[in-house]
Amino acid sequence: MDRKEFLASDGTPIFYRRWEGREGNDVILYLHGLESHTGWFVNRGDLLNQKGFHVYALDRRGWGNTRTERGHIESYSILVDDVKTAIAMARAEHPKSKVYLMALCWGAKIALIFTRDYQGMIDGLILLAPAIKTKVDLSFGEKLGVALNTLVNPKKLFRVPLEDHMFTRNEKYLEFIKNDELKLKKASARFFFETNKMNARLDSIAPRITLATLMFLAGDDVIVDNRKVEKWFSRVGSKDKTLKLCQGCSHSMEFEEEKSSLTAAIRDWIEDRKNA
Repeated sequence: MDRKEFLASDGTPIFYRRWEGREGNDVILYLHGLESHTGWFVNRGDLLNQKGFHVYALDRRGWGNTRTERGHIESYSILVDDVKTAIAMARAEHPKSKVYLMALCWGAKIALIFTRDYQGMIDGLILLAPAIKTKVDLSFGEKLGVALNTLVNPKKLFRVPLEDHMFTRNEKYLEFIKNDELKLKKASARFFFETNKMNARLDSIAPRITLATLMFLAGDDVIVDNRKVEKWFSRVGSKDKTLKLCQGCSHSMEFEEEKSSLTAAIRDWIEDRKNA
């Protein structure tokens, strides 16, 4: 695995991890969740790479090792543009390979809006416990604070409404999360405002997705509202869509002991579409 940076369209350095796969194999580009960063993805990246995939994983602006203002974005469209730049880079480096966009939790919002606007740039979409509909949210008072500060003090920070135990029951990874200095516990008013804007667009996006789509839901997820997400998925326009429920899994599936089973399922799904 290499630790690298690419320059976004506005010249901002974006940190990413890259695993070089076997020649001729396909590419997976990964987007992380709300509190996390690509350091949480290393085990999954290793496993996918062992299956031969070229893997790219981005730390979005303000998260992880991408050193812009912590937890702050001016517009979600900037993040979509960063994904566009990364996809173009991956395609240039592997011009004969198919490219699959994979996203976990909050990252799925960006992945879906990217797919709406640039569907022709990728060959398939993989969603892991996507935060399309959630059970957790800011309090009423925090929402009011976000609304008041978005214009007058957009960089004012508000807590991320997640607790460590929501991600996993695995004691080893709970300790990892507890000691992770790069995890994000606060984000700006503008970030939450932009998140709300994305949420308002997700329902209308579903029928417009026409490429191959694979979605995994964690059976014991306390963050994502699986029932509502399943209903959303039923409206996806693609004729090639697959939903898999991972029974007994917590939200962060990369922290489950059965990591290899999920990896094999992703590999098999991609292999089935090799000649499509």
